[in-house]
Amino acid sequence: MQDHRKDNLDKLIQSARQHIEDFETYHRTLQDEIANLPEVAGKQMLSRYYDQNDMPAEMPMDGHVEVSADPAGLAAFADLYPPSIGMRPLTKKHLAAALENLGISFGVDWDVLEKLIDKCNQEKVPLTGVVVAKGIAPEPHIPEHIVLEERFLEDPKPRADSESQIDYREVSSFILVKKNQQLARIIPEKPGKPGTDIYGTVLPFAKESRPTLRPGENTEYANDVILAGCDGRLELYPGGFRVNQVLQVKTGVSYKTGNIDFPGDVYITGDVRDNFTVKSQKSVYVQGTLDATLVECAGDLMVNKGIIGRKKGVVKAGGRLVARFIENCYIESAGDMTVSSGILHSSLYCNGRITCMPRGLVIGGTISAQNGITAYQIGSSMAPKTEIYCGIDFMAKNRLQWIKDKSLQLAYTLRKIQEQISRMPDPDTLEQLLATRTKIQQAISTLNDQASSLVVTLDKNDTASVDVYGTVFPGVYIEISHVSYLVNRPMTRTRFALDKSEGRIVPRPLS
Repeated sequence: MQDHRKDNLDKLIQSARQHIEDFETYHRTLQDEIANLPEVAGKQMLSRYYDQNDMPAEMPMDGHVEVSADPAGLAAFADLYPPSIGMRPLTKKHLAAALENLGISFGVDWDVLEKLIDKCNQEKVPLTGVVVAKGIAPEPHIPEHIVLEERFLEDPKPRADSESQIDYREVSSFILVKKNQQLARIIPEKPGKPGTDIYGTVLPFAKESRPTLRPGENTEYANDVILAGCDGRLELYPGGFRVNQVLQVKTGVSYKTGNIDFPGDVYITGDVRDNFTVKSQKSVYVQGTLDATLVECAGDLMVNKGIIGRKKGVVKAGGRLVARFIENCYIESAGDMTVSSGILHSSLYCNGRITCMPRGLVIGGTISAQNGITAYQIGSSMAPKTEIYCGIDFMAKNRLQWIKDKSLQLAYTLRKIQEQISRMPDPDTLEQLLATRTKIQQAISTLNDQASSLVVTLDKNDTASVDVYGTVFPGVYIEISHVSYLVNRPMTRTRFALDKSEGRIVPRPLS
């Protein structure tokens, strides 16, 4: 095919050279004849044939065409030129010859081209860039493959504009998905199709490759899509993807990660920075320090170093809690608490037992431990207010307090409504007030019933004890199942327990 094109090009160049040579010979002969005529005689002879104003501005030309092809051989283009006045028009034969000279034989739409040739001749306007032949490009073979949903490939960081402010703590760098959420699509195989260029040559199709993505752990096939098999973090890795029920945060929690809110276990390698929140529907493990603003987990909370609350931190664990130390923090735990170093000026509420050993200090704050507390030291010589409550279910106590507060609010509202009723308002208003009064009375009655049921569950363990293996200082307040004891002198290696026969707390030496 390349040789054929070269032969056509050589013929075209040779033909052009012959035309130029004929023109130069004719031009020299005409110049010699004109040179031998007197100037005046030459002008007189010329005026017999042409008025000076009728002299053509350009060389008279027949209609003609110029054809070129793109390098890929999939299209040919032509410039169509109309004839000068009195010259021969452009014809289909001219275009056919030009195409034949270039070896173009495929994809020529003569119906369209004949109309364009007529337009060029009749309107006397050149038509440039006319597509005179179209090849057919081959279509590649594409194998079956899996593609992720586009939203999982986008940058999670939003773009701020002049009218909005972005709290980057709320922007997570993790891709969190829900069970049955669509993760990817299966693209079926697409067979390849050969093409044909404008020279009539068949063009073979290519075989394209696609990245191979394999669905991994916790993914499910559903017809032509891939779904998440559980709630978790979508993890992408070379060659595949999976849903991990465990979130590993290797850089600590900061602006780099944003706040954490995860359905599974959370493992944090570094520290949790102040003003960031961590939430998990299972357990949380922190290898560094937890600067607590808000931490909530349904399972255990394990902190390798300490928990610092800065008097505003709130921590709630549905299971056990383990930390090296706790400072200025509010903490609730449904299970046992183990603090190895110390608890300073904090409010701890535990439905298990608190152990602050081997040389742990409890100084300042309020400690509520359903099953008691073990510590090396409670209070200090500086006599900060330290209160210890044992034997009580703090969750039931909190619910009772909420019922009390709500009942007081409803009672106040009920009194206001009763005052309005006594003023005899119009019938419509009176009807509304009476209906509201009835609903409030029913709500108060229900709350009272709930309170009666909860009171029974409030005292859970009257065998709870406060064990101090070092020193307990004066000023420490101890209460076990609503029986109180105020330490009035330093005491060492002492157990405080409720003597039910005497109805009081009795301190006894620890063996």
